[in-house]
Amino acid sequence: MPGREQDCLREVTLSTQRLRVLPPAVLNNPALESLDLDRNKLRSIAGISKLGNLKKLIVSKNEIVDFPNEIQSLIYLEKLELNQNQIRVIPEGIFCHLPRLKHLRLNNNRLGALPRDLAACRGSLQYLNISNNLFRTFPQPVLQLANLQELHVQNNILRQLPRELFQGQALKTFKANGNPLREPPSEVLGNLSPSVSTVDAISTALKCSFLTSSDWLCLLLFVDAFY
Repeated sequence: MPGREQDCLREVTLSTQRLRVLPPAVLNNPALESLDLDRNKLRSIAGISKLGNLKKLIVSKNEIVDFPNEIQSLIYLEKLELNQNQIRVIPEGIFCHLPRLKHLRLNNNRLGALPRDLAACRGSLQYLNISNNLFRTFPQPVLQLANLQELHVQNNILRQLPRELFQGQALKTFKANGNPLREPPSEVLGNLSPSVSTVDAISTALKCSFLTSSDWLCLLLFVDAFY
């Protein structure tokens, strides 16, 4: 079946194979559009730049420490998952080459900042997960992602949320529980779109009574549990 052979060439899944390097057979397949390397032993993905037609790349649950610079060559990439690795820093000059990126998972790493050029994905990025990292201040490039619909920043060390986050953006889902937030940003919550999760209950409570920082955080956690 020629059609089925063509599909196999375009989509490869190599999860749970205990891989430490990318197989030459994979790197020699320039037609590949989807590559799943989930749950292996990879410390790098050297040679990935050869797969110039990739649209989907999953390298979650590996042993990546240094963000793969070669990803900048994957100009057609729409979905990138590098969650549950050990990445500390993402260099500048990667995301400005990924104009079609819609979905980005970086959760469960050791990140404390995002590169400025993430803002280059302002017209495409719709989903961003940076939960379970080491962010102490909210990453400013996120504020420029005008088409972002779903944002996860749970379980970081954030003490404040910028009001700009909810002004002029298309957020439908926002999760921030598990952060030591200092005060309830009532002026921020009042500007949230009704479609954003947890908004109605929190906004109503803020209008009816004064909440301490611990009260607000407990309320956020309580409502978030239903989503």
